[in-house]
Amino acid sequence: MFIGIARLLWAFNITPAKDAIGNAILPDAMDSVDEGLVVRPTKFPCTITPRSIDVESVVAHTMELRRITS
Repeated sequence: MFIGIARLLWAFNITPAKDAIGNAILPDAMDSVDEGLVVRPTKFPCTITPRSIDVESVVAHTMELRRITS
């Protein structure tokens, strides 16, 4: 799991989504998990973009090799 997360952070910029005015939509720290039988983080709207054109081509090539479709 660590390697998977490291690859995501290497390849992509992950930034908070923006509202209609352009302000970042930040999660509330006091309401960051759904409690119940299974505890999990709440939804976090975000924008995921490639860090560079080179990274985009590496990711596309890797997806092609692994036959992953988006």
